[in-house]
Amino acid sequence: MLSQMVRIHKALSEPNRLKLLKLLLEHELCVCEMVEVLNISQPLVSQHLKILKTAGLVTERRDGKWVYYRTDETGLNKFMDTWRLLLRQDLGEVSEMNQEFERWQALGSNMRVQTCKAPAIKPNQTEG
Repeated sequence: MLSQMVRIHKALSEPNRLKLLKLLLEHELCVCEMVEVLNISQPLVSQHLKILKTAGLVTERRDGKWVYYRTDETGLNKFMDTWRLLLRQDLGEVSEMNQEFERWQALGSNMRVQTCKAPAIKPNQTEG
C-alpha cells in the first residue's frame, strides 16, 4: 500500500503531470492537443502520460490511428480511498512500517525523554 502511494505521489510531483491530469479530468484529449495546450514537446507529453498511466491515474482509448487519454476514475477513486485508509490506520497496521512501529513500541511512553535533546518546557514558562 505504501509503495503504491509513493508511486502515485511521485507521479503527481511534477507540475506538467498535474496540469495534464487536470486537463484530462475536464476533457478526453489526444497527445497533439496536450502538446498545444501545455506548449511542451510530444515526447515529453508522452513520457508524462506513461508515468500517469503506470500510476493508474490515466487511461487511453484507441480510435483508428488516434489515441485519446482521460483520467481513470476508478484509479483516482482507489487512490483517494487508499489515502484515507492510510491516514486513518494505526502505525502498526501499515505493513510497510513494521520496523518503525517496533522501534516506536520499544521507546514506549519515554520516547520524548529518550529521543529529544531539548529540555522540556514547563507549562507557564515563557521565552525571555
